[in-house]
Amino acid sequence: MLKKITLVLLMVACGIICKAEEAKNLIQNPNFSKNFKGWFVTHKKAFSVKDNILSIKGLPEIGEKNSYVKCARTLKLAKEQITSKKFTFGITVKATKVSGKLMLAVRESDVKGKTINYQRIMLKKRDKYDWKKFTKTFTASPKAVHIGIYIVATHLQGDDDIQVKDMYLNSVE
Repeated sequence: MLKKITLVLLMVACGIICKAEEAKNLIQNPNFSKNFKGWFVTHKKAFSVKDNILSIKGLPEIGEKNSYVKCARTLKLAKEQITSKKFTFGITVKATKVSGKLMLAVRESDVKGKTINYQRIMLKKRDKYDWKKFTKTFTASPKAVHIGIYIVATHLQGDDDIQVKDMYLNSVE
């Protein structure tokens, strides 16, 4: 009898843990399985997708003054899902060469679309990672009614190599 009770308790605990790990990702097309559907991309040559991994390369041909490339999307969430709510943003990055900067961020904006804050994960010049997971937990501003996901690279060179996968934004209860 004790073995059966222990087994049931273990099954319940496993179910709770599994449910927590399967928290709903609020980002639509987070691993670019549908290529760039739903994403705004400034320079398509800088971004490519293979096997649900986003690769980011520098574009020296666009020149120093235009060395800014962006991949972004606004999430389809109701105000009630955003305002003063707690979130965890996560992403896994592989960077073999970074000459400039890479910002992975959640942008909070108000009812007029004005930026309130960026919840940033930054990679800087000479950072190197072999599939390192980054997370940031934050509480959205009481004025936030929109949330967007931004991947912004600046001053990258042609041989820079950055890859991202497993991007998520979860609501934390």
